[in-house]
Amino acid sequence: MIGIDPFTGKTLDGFAQFKSRFQQVVTTMIGTRQKKPNFGCLAPSRQGKNLNQIVINQMQNDVLDAVGSPDNGLSDFSISQCKITVNQSGSAFAAISGRWRNKAVEFEVNLNGTSTAT
Repeated sequence: MIGIDPFTGKTLDGFAQFKSRFQQVVTTMIGTRQKKPNFGCLAPSRQGKNLNQIVINQMQNDVLDAVGSPDNGLSDFSISQCKITVNQSGSAFAAISGRWRNKAVEFEVNLNGTSTAT
């Protein structure tokens, strides 16, 4: 599958394209896409709240639910771990590990919807 990086406009394929797809899923609030109302994740609704341990655990569950939803098109990925961390400026990140196309992978995505280094 080929995609386009939403921040740079460059063509993406392979694992880079998957990471971009994953980030789009976890940063899109469910119900915000008119033609795909079930696409997305509930984690963005928790941004802006006091990110205490309870909210962080809820965000982890939201990401796990989003990966398992057939509406999000991530059936080529099997998640084994999701850990949410928050830096001092309040940005939330998800450290993800699992299997993508039968390969063990680990990556991090910014849950605030901004670009992260690959």
